[in-house]
Amino acid sequence: MSDRQFTDEEFEVLQFLASYASLALRNIRLMGDLREHEEAQRTVLQTISDGVISIDRNGIVRYANVFAETMFGYRYGELIGKHFQILLPPMTGRTPRERLRAMLGGILYPSPWHALEMTGIRSDGERLSLEVSIGETKRNGQRLYTGIIRNITERKREEELLRATMSRLTSLIQTIQAGVLVEDETRHISLINQNFCDLFGIPVPSAQLLGTDCSMAAEQTKDLFADPEGFIRRIDGMLAERRVVVNDELALKDGRTFERDYIPIFSADQYKGHMWLYRDVTERKTAEQEATNAKRIAEESLRAKQDFLAKMSHELRTPMNSVIGLTNLMLNTQLGEDQTTLMQGIKTAGSNLLVIINDILDLAKIEAGKLTIDRSEIVLREMIDNIIVGLRPMARQKGLELNVSVDPSLPTAVLGDKVRLSQIIINLLSNAIKFTHEGSVTIACTAGIGPDVRRRLICTVSDTGIGIPLHKQENIFEAFAQASQDIAVRYGGTGLGLTIVRQLVSLMHGDIRVESTEGKGSSFIVTLPLEESLRQRAAGTAHRSIPQELKPLQGTVLLVEDNPANQLVAARSLSLWSVDTDVAPDGMTALSMLVQKQYDLVLMDIQMPGIDGFETTRRIREEMPEPFRSVPIVAMTASVLYDPEARASAAGMNGYVSKPFELEDLHAVLIRFLPVRTVPDEGPEAASVRSESGMRYLDTTFLEGIAGNNRSFVREMLTLFARNTPQYLESIRTALEARDFPAVKYTAHTLKPTGAYIGISELKALAAALEVSAESGDADGSAAANFARLESLCLDVLKDVEEWIRQEDRKGGAA
Repeated sequence: MSDRQFTDEEFEVLQFLASYASLALRNIRLMGDLREHEEAQRTVLQTISDGVISIDRNGIVRYANVFAETMFGYRYGELIGKHFQILLPPMTGRTPRERLRAMLGGILYPSPWHALEMTGIRSDGERLSLEVSIGETKRNGQRLYTGIIRNITERKREEELLRATMSRLTSLIQTIQAGVLVEDETRHISLINQNFCDLFGIPVPSAQLLGTDCSMAAEQTKDLFADPEGFIRRIDGMLAERRVVVNDELALKDGRTFERDYIPIFSADQYKGHMWLYRDVTERKTAEQEATNAKRIAEESLRAKQDFLAKMSHELRTPMNSVIGLTNLMLNTQLGEDQTTLMQGIKTAGSNLLVIINDILDLAKIEAGKLTIDRSEIVLREMIDNIIVGLRPMARQKGLELNVSVDPSLPTAVLGDKVRLSQIIINLLSNAIKFTHEGSVTIACTAGIGPDVRRRLICTVSDTGIGIPLHKQENIFEAFAQASQDIAVRYGGTGLGLTIVRQLVSLMHGDIRVESTEGKGSSFIVTLPLEESLRQRAAGTAHRSIPQELKPLQGTVLLVEDNPANQLVAARSLSLWSVDTDVAPDGMTALSMLVQKQYDLVLMDIQMPGIDGFETTRRIREEMPEPFRSVPIVAMTASVLYDPEARASAAGMNGYVSKPFELEDLHAVLIRFLPVRTVPDEGPEAASVRSESGMRYLDTTFLEGIAGNNRSFVREMLTLFARNTPQYLESIRTALEARDFPAVKYTAHTLKPTGAYIGISELKALAAALEVSAESGDADGSAAANFARLESLCLDVLKDVEEWIRQEDRKGGAA
């Protein structure tokens, strides 16, 4: 390098160049920093969650970040160079420049970056709710307007929904039929409606009370209440517990009654206040009190009615017991044909009256809810056959056919209340026979399916009778209603039968309807739930038990009965079966007699003067020593309304007999507690006597034993045998020809006990054999042969009876 020195001019140039180079380097560094800053700024603008758009003074978009383009539905960079007006809804009357000037003036000049709500529009036409803040900047000497845009469409929807909800809530609170008061946690009013002010007599609009301290208001209104201090204490207690309280009842001094609800308000487990609801329930409480009083009066009336019916049932059935019982006893004595006819008339009339009494009592029990439905096994065909046997004489008397049809697909045994189901069918069949003059009455039982897809038993009773007018069919199930007054006069009856049927069907969860054409007949269709018995029944019927005949019994009975007529009926009835009987007219006498003698059974009347049958039984069971305290006790009462059987059982009794009773019913109860008296086998002396008298079969030893010296009783029994037996035989012959085996069974069973009475065991055995054959539907073909042997024997016995009567007549003439 040369050692030449630079001149001053050269040195100045070099200095300038060095300064310029230094400046250039600094500018280069500044430009790099600026580019880095712009890049960072661009990154921020592209990533923030708000839209950013910059426009120039002519409204042309010079910058838009990705979020803004997406918000308005445009692709990246598509907005650049376009007029901002495409982002706003169309507006008439202003040029784009005027619109830009107005918008900028409304935002910039109050204060820069002031937020303004406005409406935007997407490229697809959807409108947006926007919040826009605009500021003015300069770039490269050019004035730009940059807007930060936030999409508040969803927020505006929620605000609108909230406003609508609040509007509805305010309207609801103002119109709700309750006083509403909402307090914050400091007990200042946040919300109150006008009803609250009206309830408490506050003479200012509800809006003026907002922010009021409620603790002061409570103090000012407490004197409205019957217990002012209790009102305040109750409020303080609920506020302390902060538990929901509803229907808190408040009595006011003016006689009104309020109900109050307290609902604490929590948010995120933080207590924020509470709401009170006050309702004026004075009218409702008055109505409830009136309803309670009416219910009490109705219940008292119903109890009075039930007590009256209970008393009347006893008062009516007690003399009926005497009438029917004494009639039965008279029919078992020696009577002429006219007297027998008259006594049978009395018995029939008494029985009919008893049916009416029982109908009234059944209806009363149903109305009182005291009639319960039992659930036991029912052999359906057997039950219906027994019903038909009992009603066939009534049908034959009118010349009517009585038909039965039982669907083979029905179960042999079903579950239900046999007594009540029989009552339904008997009532319907009896009605059908009563109102049918010619033709037939039919009962058909089939299986069906109900609306609930469960099996149903459908029993239809049809007749060819007088029918029911269409306009009367709706009323025939009403109590005491009949199709017309003329029908009531011509046919009689209480009009209760169908009412009871409908009530019983309802209690069994079934239904009944009628189809009828006037002059052509009627059909009553009963539909009941069908439940098959799960217990397997033995095949065939030959092994079923045959009802016990009225055999003589052995034992001593104490009859506790205050009514002299009933004493006579019961004592004479017991004497028919050789039962020794003592009579106690009241409970105290019975207690005295029981410790003096060991009795095998006590027949206890329930309603007696002094201590009644229940109390007498209690004293026997609790106060007497053994063995007296364990004596069997059977209730006898004419009161049947209040389920006497259940009450007797609860009182410690062992059984129950309703008065008036049939001899068969009384005997069926007695035989449970008293052994059958053994009748000695025939000895050679009896055979010798019979041979000497010219009689081959007849033996009157048993009849004479129970009659004592009353020969007229023996004569009457033999006369009845002579009169009835030919009828029985004819009935059996006719039924066999028609293959009506239920009728054969019934008549053979009726004839069978007479063999025991007249000492002919073979007659009893043949009748029993025929009964078993009929029970099985003549499965082995023995019915005809059994009947032939029975008929031959009966004809021979009838000859013996005629001979006995002739001998008695001769004895009477000789005397």
